[in-house]
Amino acid sequence: MVLAFYLIMLASGRLTNFFWGLLTNGIWLLMSIHNHLVGDILNQGFFFVMQFVGMVAWYKQLAQQQDSSQMQAKRIGPKMMGCLVAGAVVVYGVVLAVAKTAHGNQVYLDSSQLPLGMLAQILATYGYLSQWVVWLLVDAVGLLLWWNQIQAGGSGALGMFVLMIVKTFNAFYGMYLWSKTTEY
Repeated sequence: MVLAFYLIMLASGRLTNFFWGLLTNGIWLLMSIHNHLVGDILNQGFFFVMQFVGMVAWYKQLAQQQDSSQMQAKRIGPKMMGCLVAGAVVVYGVVLAVAKTAHGNQVYLDSSQLPLGMLAQILATYGYLSQWVVWLLVDAVGLLLWWNQIQAGGSGALGMFVLMIVKTFNAFYGMYLWSKTTEY
């Protein structure tokens, strides 16, 4: 239920999504710890902190817009996107090394969650439409990750898999809504 409110508010571009994000990321963090998914633990820890950063960034941006009820989406330039992707590749290497050292599960797949999630969250924090493409990549990896955990008998994996399905549908919905408000 908490995830549903978070996803609806994020897709709708509402500032209140960050409150629901704190609750959602806290719960998800506990599930990741219980399943020893090191990459996902780092991922959810990052998301938890970014809820506070996002609140400030969105508050400032909403104050500058004519319609302050929802975020006005922006397009990102190729140079900035290239820098963010390069950063994500570096983060992937670090997380992979940590996950291998910690003997995590599904280390290659799991390690991609943090850099992709960081990229998507940074794009979301600053109101870029392209966040939704990256969220779809995060969700595709998450679906595969949690499906594999179901096959391995992971605790709570079925519930997390269902949440990933919901997140995937929401990413398509968010992309649709945000594309209607994008600055050209």
